[in-house]
Order: sequence, then C-alpha cells, then structure tokens
Amino acid sequence: MEGGMFHHVNNCAQNQNHATRVYDGQALRERHPDRSDPFPPGVVEDEISIAFGRRHVAKLVDVVSLPGSKLNGKERAKALRYLLGCLSNQESNAEAVVLNVAAPATALLGDGNPEVRRLACDVLSGCDALLRSGAIETIVASSLKDADAAARDAAAGVIASATRTRPGAEAALNAADGAVVPALRDMILGADSGAFSLHWSPYDPVRVVNAVS
Repeated sequence: MEGGMFHHVNNCAQNQNHATRVYDGQALRERHPDRSDPFPPGVVEDEISIAFGRRHVAKLVDVVSLPGSKLNGKERAKALRYLLGCLSNQESNAEAVVLNVAAPATALLGDGNPEVRRLACDVLSGCDALLRSGAIETIVASSLKDADAAARDAAAGVIASATRTRPGAEAALNAADGAVVPALRDMILGADSGAFSLHWSPYDPVRVVNAVS
C-alpha cells in the first residue's frame, strides 16, 4: 500500500514537472513573440512613438531635434507632449539636460506651429539648462509678443521658472538688455492696440514682473 501510494505521488510529481516545463516554454514564446531584426539605431522619421526603458528620453530628444523638412508640426507637437510626460520625474529630467534638450527646445521657439512654440516653452520651464541655452533672450525678444495667447503664457512661464533661482532671476533681468520688464508690462497692458490682449494663466504676468523686479 505504501509502495503504491509512493508510486502514485511520484507519478504526480513527474507529471507536474513535465507540465511546468511545457508551460515555461510557452511563457517564453509569449514574452518574446517578435523574432524580427533589431530596431534601427537611428530615428524613424515617419514614426513617433513612446520608447521604453533607458532609451525613452534619448529617442524623444532625437525626434524633436529633427529639421522641419523631416517632421511636420503635428508630429513634432506629439513628440514634445511625450517628452513633457517623461520630464515629470527627476531622473528623466536630468537625463534630458545631459542630452542638451534645451538646444532644440530653444530653436523651436520660432517654429511656425503655435502649439509647438507653446510646448517648447513648457519643456524649457522644467529644464535646469535653461540659462545656458540662450532661451531667455529669445523669450523676451519674441515669445512674449507671440500672436498666440497660449504661447505667450508659456513664455511667461519660462521666465517664472528661471526666477526661482538667483542666477535665473539675474539672467531674466539682463535678457535683451534689460527689456524683460517692459516686455512683460506690454503683455499685461495689451500692447499694439490690443493685438496682444492679456490671456490669464497660471503664470500671471503681474506675478512674473514682481518676481523679476
């Protein structure tokens, strides 16, 4: 009886081991269904998608750095939105700074798409390398006078972000030969016969003027 019971238990164990081995093999195939060639090392110009793991920030910085002839405004705006989502954590933000994300973001301040200009300002607002990119000068010279109200608000947000530190406040005051306060004043008053009427936002221009004054 004992021998029969032992034999039965042993058979069950063998069956269980066999089932486990079969299941593991199936699981591996399910985890790795794609046996195609590896991803291309460069940027796929006609495909904007979220990359995962350690490559996600680097890929998106590469994408937003593409010239205008290779990426339309709609796709560039999508890439910037994805990038902004990545910059919500400190590690990804630091990686973006190392990759010099401020350079393409500053260049995009003059993009023909107003949404791209606004998103570029949003990227710069959270970028610690803002001062080294020359963005504040561009913001004061043109972005605060942008015809798009949302882009102007985002530009004021960049200055508000810069003034959180002493070097940033000094850079904001010195930008465009000290013209930042008049530029913000014109934004508040609605310069040029109302062409730039005030659009209230979380970055209230009055509060920004107080920060840099």
